[in-house]
Amino acid sequence: MLPGFSKCGTTTLSAMLNQHPALVMPRIKEPNLFSDAAFEHRWRDYVGLYPGERGDRLFGDDSTSYTTVADEVAARDRIAAHYPNCKMIFIARDPFKRIESSFREFHHSGPVFAVNADFDPNRAIQQFPAIIEDSMYYRRLCNYLERWPARQVLVIFLEHLVAQPERELHRCFEFLGVDPTPAREIALEQKNSAEEKLYDTRLLRYLRTHPRWGFKLARLTPAQQDRWLRPLGLRRVFKQAPAWNLETLAWIVDTLADNIDQFLRLRGETRDIWPTFASLCRAHGRPEKLLSDDATVASAPERARLVPQSQPQSQPQSQPRLRVVGRR
Repeated sequence: MLPGFSKCGTTTLSAMLNQHPALVMPRIKEPNLFSDAAFEHRWRDYVGLYPGERGDRLFGDDSTSYTTVADEVAARDRIAAHYPNCKMIFIARDPFKRIESSFREFHHSGPVFAVNADFDPNRAIQQFPAIIEDSMYYRRLCNYLERWPARQVLVIFLEHLVAQPERELHRCFEFLGVDPTPAREIALEQKNSAEEKLYDTRLLRYLRTHPRWGFKLARLTPAQQDRWLRPLGLRRVFKQAPAWNLETLAWIVDTLADNIDQFLRLRGETRDIWPTFASLCRAHGRPEKLLSDDATVASAPERARLVPQSQPQSQPQSQPRLRVVGRR
């Protein structure tokens, strides 16, 4: 299982894992079987998502709904009931970058789910609490550690995958019990990037509700809408980073700091791996806490299993630049 975290590189990692001859991922991105209330009626269709003969190959599922606050408990229990011995790979990234990516995704996918995210990220983050809640990696991970032993759980970082793809793939393949040598031949190709995310203009939002044009637009697939409405300037690429005000940034830090620190300690890392989030924490007076005996729900042996035997060196990164606007 590759259940998350959402907006952290799961699409990229899934595509790379799928190039191993002993692994197979579903034909469609994120089938979301175990987070579906009607999952028992979808088994036949679900099995049909995996091409070719099974043989000795391992099947994977890359549905990030399994680590969303809305669906994680139900998904966990259904997976545990059907595949208690499966292995879990979680990929995480700088939580502030995940928040900005999630904001763009709410705009990009909004028409599919009939939601209109506020154009102001400071209001959108209140409009959709999941943007923050799904960034609480420690809480989301603990949901699965309650049902799976840590030896069946691997946590990696998008930053490490980008910096040293062969090394991280090698770790994933060894964890899954397949030949790690194909990692040498698999190139990194980042998927689902920010440059692919579009948003509806205000005019397009109006047209979607217009009695003459709304039903016509609804007949188009999302891909058709992107292909035809983008040249008309009705669907546009985000050209600027979200503009945050100081109050929102302080609230993000206060909400996430402890949770992220616990997650990083569980993996044997510090905030230094995520310069943007670390910079925000320093700017808002939230020093990193030291490890305490009750810092995690996992036991010391379990924590040791989640930490790799040899950790890749983080690449030097320039200081992040945030777009901050004045007080509202």
